[in-house]
Amino acid sequence: MQVELNKVYVFDVCGTLFHSNTTYDFLLFYFKRTNSVKFFLCRLVLSTPTKAIVVLLSKLGFKPDLRGFLISQLKGESIEQLEKYADRFVKEFLETRKVEFTHNLLMDAKRKGNQLILASGSIDIVVKAISRHLSIKDFFSANLKEDGKGKLTGQIHHDPKGKKESMIFENTLIDPSSLVVVTDNFDDISLIGLSGQAYIISKRKRKKMWESLLKNHPKSQIINA
Repeated sequence: MQVELNKVYVFDVCGTLFHSNTTYDFLLFYFKRTNSVKFFLCRLVLSTPTKAIVVLLSKLGFKPDLRGFLISQLKGESIEQLEKYADRFVKEFLETRKVEFTHNLLMDAKRKGNQLILASGSIDIVVKAISRHLSIKDFFSANLKEDGKGKLTGQIHHDPKGKKESMIFENTLIDPSSLVVVTDNFDDISLIGLSGQAYIISKRKRKKMWESLLKNHPKSQIINA
């Protein structure tokens, strides 16, 4: 691992910085402590049998929006309360699920004065809490709609999922050659293609797929998660 100066490091969050789907894990963390009915519903939706049904429906041409349904459970929830629980979630849950390589890379890059950006499809309440915890000011995330009365509508206002490169380059002045992408997400392949360097956090079962996708990206390095 070599950290260079004057680079812009873009970190994915789920599966990259933490062994966690931070949206789903936060919903379980939050509702377990505040709403037993919604907690049970989220557990049911995230269970192996339900996921198997979703995969089967997808193969038949249907596309159940699992993520959208789960986020809809936040309708009517207090933003102030969610933010307090998000801080607890980072300290009590995510702190024990760090990916060591990426956290070491992040800390080294920060120590050398490089710009850091978190770019995630996770919900903004969680990513904001992570950014505060890591002292990173720049981040992109799924922005949740507010009702104007301090509560959420259960809908996403703006979603960066699969569109990180447009968000990064439209909102910041970055030379692509200075960009270092750190991710485990197949959706980030176009962003990797624009970058000067990339670190891919990969589980063993996904390594062959990554090797195939990265044939034209010689400056990419696969790291075993």
